[in-house]
Amino acid sequence: MDIEHDVLQLGEKVSTKGKRISGLTNLRIQREMIMTPEYQDKAMEEINTFGNVWDHPADVMKDMSLSIENCWLAFFKHRIFNWMPEYIIGNNWKPKCPCCRKSLAKNGQTNPPRLVFDQHNNYWLNAPQRYICITCDKENKKNPNAEQKKVSYAFTSSEILRQIEIAEPEVMDLFP
Repeated sequence: MDIEHDVLQLGEKVSTKGKRISGLTNLRIQREMIMTPEYQDKAMEEINTFGNVWDHPADVMKDMSLSIENCWLAFFKHRIFNWMPEYIIGNNWKPKCPCCRKSLAKNGQTNPPRLVFDQHNNYWLNAPQRYICITCDKENKKNPNAEQKKVSYAFTSSEILRQIEIAEPEVMDLFP
């Protein structure tokens, strides 16, 4: 989903320090913040320390250092669901390749957060981690004319979600 094209411009434009900022710009600002390494590290720490997968922007409002001009930005932010099951499950759990059943290797944190429109509220789904099957990737490169196997997986793919449900059903209960 590309928010620049899929999300209608939200609300009226609001002026702050001479700049006019729309609801769509506010979404872009929050999306960029979620993608920063600092936020990803904070999210992993929250999961490891407290088991907390939801980040509520209302908590930002408690920060008294916010200026009155910027409070509206925090007020209109969506909640963030940080889906990082490898940190929730622990025990060095790794997803397996659906084709060859070997453990998948980390392949960067390149998935951008997705804005999810729910019946009752909207939220960001932050599932940045991608995994790759090195064995299937080598096989694909060795036989370029053969039918290519899927080698890259996100934590939101149905194959990985099924494995999580089998390994730790309680963890899947956290997934919205």
